[in-house]
Amino acid sequence: MLADKRVRLALLAGVIGWIIMGVLVIATDGLTAPMWIVFVLTSWLQIGALFYRRRPTGPLADAQSLFMQGKFDEAAALLETMPRESESVQAKTLLGNTYRQLGRLKESETVLRKALMTSGTDNAFPLYGLGRTLLAGGDFPGAAQTIREALESGGRKVISADLALAYYLSGDESAAAAEAKSVAGMLQIEAYRVLMVNYLLHTVAEDPRALDVMRRSSEGLEFWKSEARRFADTDYGNRLAQEIETMERLLASGSEENGNL
Repeated sequence: MLADKRVRLALLAGVIGWIIMGVLVIATDGLTAPMWIVFVLTSWLQIGALFYRRRPTGPLADAQSLFMQGKFDEAAALLETMPRESESVQAKTLLGNTYRQLGRLKESETVLRKALMTSGTDNAFPLYGLGRTLLAGGDFPGAAQTIREALESGGRKVISADLALAYYLSGDESAAAAEAKSVAGMLQIEAYRVLMVNYLLHTVAEDPRALDVMRRSSEGLEFWKSEARRFADTDYGNRLAQEIETMERLLASGSEENGNL
């Protein structure tokens, strides 16, 4: 935690504030208005140090913004014209992820492996990106192994949802169920991940609650449909299309049951 510069600044502001408070208490033999002013000011300094973040600027930040907006062609073009910044692990990872979203899977894998060579093999961000690219290309065992390495290297727990899908598509249903269960109760998880996790729990673990959760997160289906379209020429896209048909039947049967009540 102390490695975070904002936490260190907040701690320093707190210590300085209490030192000043102590000096004033000793000097005035009691609480005075200036003491309360100092206390309020140092409290606001702590809050500011913890929560204020300067908005990133520059070509890399612009490329990240384009990526988040789904403007992948523009993001790739910008990243490709950044000779100095493009050597950074962050830029390589972003470019590799952008190539994947454009369906340029071979280039995506090449760039992400270069990012790992630059940063070391325990960097969670390029590892996860590479795992997603391998998944999109139909290398399901390779994707599972790489996403597992990303988790072990400090990746967010939520990517266990992606790992569960990789295990399922590679035929390891017990591992898929275990990963799906590990992430099922998480808060702040995207609807598309909730939908897939509970589809897997329904399919491979026969969880009686999973179908109800699928119905509540059915808006996530659009994400998987777009994935299937984007990677229609790979085994991943073909498998997703099949699973989506099953999901739609399950969701439709749930709607019919609700309508007959």
